[in-house]
Amino acid sequence: MPGDEQLTVHQMVLPTKDEVFALYARGKLPEAMSVAAKVLLDAKSDTEILNLVAVCHMRQGNSEQAISYLQKSLSINPSHTDANYHLGRLLAGQKRFADAEAAYRKVIQIRPDCADAHYNLGHVLAEQKKSVDAEAAFRQSLRINPEHPWANYYLGRLLAGQKRFADAESAFRQSLQINPEHAWSHYYLGRLLAGQKRFEDAKVAYRKALTIDKEDRFGARLSLSVLCHEPLPLRASESHLGRLYARRAQFWDQESQYRGDELVASVLQEQVLHHELDILDAGCGTGRVGVRIRKMARRLDGIDLSNKMLEKAREKCVYDHIEQGDLEVFMQKHPRQYDAIVCAATLIHFGDLSSVFLSAARSLRVNGCFVFTLFSLGENSDGAEVQVHPVDRLEYGGCYAHGKDYVVRTAKESGFVVELLNSEIHEYMHGKPIMCFVVLLRLHSIC
Repeated sequence: MPGDEQLTVHQMVLPTKDEVFALYARGKLPEAMSVAAKVLLDAKSDTEILNLVAVCHMRQGNSEQAISYLQKSLSINPSHTDANYHLGRLLAGQKRFADAEAAYRKVIQIRPDCADAHYNLGHVLAEQKKSVDAEAAFRQSLRINPEHPWANYYLGRLLAGQKRFADAESAFRQSLQINPEHAWSHYYLGRLLAGQKRFEDAKVAYRKALTIDKEDRFGARLSLSVLCHEPLPLRASESHLGRLYARRAQFWDQESQYRGDELVASVLQEQVLHHELDILDAGCGTGRVGVRIRKMARRLDGIDLSNKMLEKAREKCVYDHIEQGDLEVFMQKHPRQYDAIVCAATLIHFGDLSSVFLSAARSLRVNGCFVFTLFSLGENSDGAEVQVHPVDRLEYGGCYAHGKDYVVRTAKESGFVVELLNSEIHEYMHGKPIMCFVVLLRLHSIC
């Protein structure tokens, strides 16, 4: 019938580009993307709309979709600077550093005066261990924009890694001259100065970092305690661990030098002879322990601070329940619910173990077992019960080391019997073994 003819695209009343940009400017991203899809029906090669949709996906965390739209745009106009720049950022976020480098170099070829492109190029070159080129890129960024908020900071990090301490200090101090409230520069300047045994100057830098960064995302409070200027914190700060493990989540499952999951799972399998257990993996991370002990569990729950780590754990589909939060709070809220609690490379971030031991005792049933790893104090600990781990990389990772007598005494005070406490290699760092205790406690009484 005449009234039933289907309208062609050209007969439809399509929205305009201006409507798309207006919605985007008002922060209505889903609506902007919906209208943009209609515009693209009639203008498939409109790079402005393709780029805007890509940016909308970027802002919503949809990296793959954003990359797809940027690549469509660049297939039409390979010289579009914004598209190349955004593509570089996304590829770098996926650790595709060589591809990101190519995108940034394309931007610089078109706009050699783009300070941010040189700065980001420095990042991806540093990740590829191209230190000379990375330094040149950071310095070029600063020649174009001497007030660049981050270039001096990352230049300082690069130079410190090359043991060019005077140059690194100069870069950090230049960063702080531009922005005196830059907590990152204060903290890493403190690390640099402490490494040169300039402890009073390091103290000033760490304290300034803490004044600005009250959540202690960097672990400055732990570093101050090493310098004997602060009491030892009870545990590493939640913000510090959250920042660390958001980054580690990307590679943790490929970490072959780490044995904590293997040690904990082996003790549970060898010492607990019955299966069908209700188990809590406290600090479950990406689920490496969970994969190993799933067959022993009637129910397996996981708790961890890091949502990025938990995303990886969920992909493994081995847990009955996963929750983001503090493990002590979780155990306190779930009394007498578990036959076993396991903690691989989790209690290493606790200095005072009494509170977490009591929380585990509350959450376990009588005769339940608590299996975990702790970094162990060496022979030259001068009688200390707990201290920040003396290896720099572990200190900066918010790690403690504990004495054997302290672990035994605290366990008994919390209602546990020590059934196993062995010294093992927890991991390797630069080819050298890092020692730990692997511990099994049995709850024989309820406090």
